[in-house]
Amino acid sequence: MPPWLPPTLWAAALWSVHYLVLTIFIKKRLAGFAPGALLPAHTFLLWTVTQIPAGMLLLHGPAPDQLPLLLLMGALHACTFYPFLSAFAYADPIQLAGLAQLAAVSAMGWSALLLHRFPTLPQGAAMAVLILGTLLITDKPFSPSDKALQRMLLYAVSCGAYFTLGNAFQGKLAAQEVYAWSRLGVLAILPGFFLLRPAREAAASLRRVRLLPLLIVLALQAVVVVATLLSYEAIVRSPHVAVMGATLGSVGQLLTIAGVLLLAQLIPGYGAGRTAHLPRKAGAALLICAGLWLAAL
Repeated sequence: MPPWLPPTLWAAALWSVHYLVLTIFIKKRLAGFAPGALLPAHTFLLWTVTQIPAGMLLLHGPAPDQLPLLLLMGALHACTFYPFLSAFAYADPIQLAGLAQLAAVSAMGWSALLLHRFPTLPQGAAMAVLILGTLLITDKPFSPSDKALQRMLLYAVSCGAYFTLGNAFQGKLAAQEVYAWSRLGVLAILPGFFLLRPAREAAASLRRVRLLPLLIVLALQAVVVVATLLSYEAIVRSPHVAVMGATLGSVGQLLTIAGVLLLAQLIPGYGAGRTAHLPRKAGAALLICAGLWLAAL
């Protein structure tokens, strides 16, 4: 098994937990956490509250020569998170995962442009199979609203760029160093975030948020910290970051839908509209498994 694959699979599992809790429990089971329009801004603010201190705890030694690139990587990472969250207001969260695979295509383009790295034939085949499996397992992946599509395109371009920058540190810095120093880039972009009206309204309304939902979202961000560290481990180990991105997206979507199917059996009405076309989704799951086999060659 290639060294980049285990952290990718673990990261996908944690991202799927984050996805399920954030998009379903917080928005539907914990009503009153925040108005729908402010939920992405609230979550982004709490993301920085956990990401930046976690990065500071891991900082050690002198700043590396590549510090400007690390700051840019952190800023780009922040630029992926908020558009992704805000797209939830305009399209079904499960549906958005099909569009999230655009990040892998973007990473392939950025990797070719900046690093002059191109996927081999097996890597390209694995990537194509993984993306096809994700599209087949996702209901109507290309019919979100225009606003959702705009936000997901911004997400894909930024995500592909930060994946590629992280991959440039392969053999130069450990994943923990990349994560820690790039958090300073997140800190640098935070003042600009408050130029957005939802950010200011979210900050002003935090004092009215009930304690239990707030604690759950903070605990969820701790999961995100671990998932991000694992993702960075995969990024700096991967021979081609686009294949890693396609693997992360496809396995995450597969696990998310499996979680929805499981919870639909436990909570009446939970899986309404999300458990259709099960034979097609089962076939898509097998296709994703085939893609993983190709990626592991």
